Amino acid sequence: MEPRKKTSVVTKKQNLPPDSLKLIKEVIEKNFKVFSKDKKTVILGDIYFEEIVVLIGFQNKTGIKQVNFIASVDHDVKKKNTMSQLYISIDALGSMILQYVEADGEIELPTEWTEFALEGQKVFMKFDTTNTDLESKANKILDPKK
Repeated sequence: MEPRKKTSVVTKKQNLPPDSLKLIKEVIEKNFKVFSKDKKTVILGDIYFEEIVVLIGFQNKTGIKQVNFIASVDHDVKKKNTMSQLYISIDALGSMILQYVEADGEIELPTEWTEFALEGQKVFMKFDTTNTDLESKANKILDPKK
């Protein structure tokens, strides 16, 4: 999962805590029960110095197809706004997923970072079909130190 800001690429990141990931997964699976019932729900999140990036993906259990909804919001460590920014990201992603589900996947979603306004804040979102499990395994092969 790539960050939106170029400055984040060169800075260290911190993964969202496992408890947060678990809670997000429970909420998503509850709210999208019919859509996610035959899929593995993938939740990833990274906190950078200037942004938070969250991915909610759904991977077919019988294949390698995966659809991902990704959000990025600005983050300021000094403001201590991590949780509020995380909630805004999840709300925005929920809206995007709902549109996708209601359209039965027959909808054009942005594949590049696109700005949206939510609760007076900028949320950048995009859609992709990267299989996160395969990507992780490939990265380990290419760089065994990770």
